[in-house]
Amino acid sequence: MKPTEGIYYVVRFPNGWRLMACRFDEEGELGHPSFWRYWGVAALVAKEWQAKLRTASPRLTEDDLELLVYAFPRGRVTKLGTKYVIYHGNDLQPWMKITKRQIEKTFGVTGRCCWQFDEHEQCLTPDKEEMRRLLRLTEDWPSV
Repeated sequence: MKPTEGIYYVVRFPNGWRLMACRFDEEGELGHPSFWRYWGVAALVAKEWQAKLRTASPRLTEDDLELLVYAFPRGRVTKLGTKYVIYHGNDLQPWMKITKRQIEKTFGVTGRCCWQFDEHEQCLTPDKEEMRRLLRLTEDWPSV
C-alpha cells in the first residue's frame, strides 16, 4: 500500500471497536471535526447504535453525536522528510483490539514511522463521558 498522510479515529460500535481512517491521498486533507461531522463518522455511529439502544426514549441521532468530536481515541499521520510521524493521544487501549500496527498498515507507513504523543490528540473528558452516557458504555479510556 502506498504511504500517505491522514487522520484516524478508533470508534466504539455495538460489535466492538473499529478503526475509521481518512487517507489524504484518497479523500484530500481534512481535520478531525470535518471527518467526524461531514464525512459521516457521527452518522455511522448513530445509525449502528440505534437498533441496539432502542427504548422508550427518543432514538439516538447524528445530531446527538456531531459535537462529540473528541470522545474517542484519534490521531494524525504526518510526513516529515522521508519518514512519517503518527501523533496520538496515548489513549489507545489493548482491549480495544486495534493495534498500532493496524493503523500503520492502513496508512502504508509500517517500518517508515515513529509514534509521538501529542496532547492535542487526547480524548476530552466531557465529550467522552457524554458519549459513554448516550451509548450506555461501561468501558472507560484515558481522557483529559
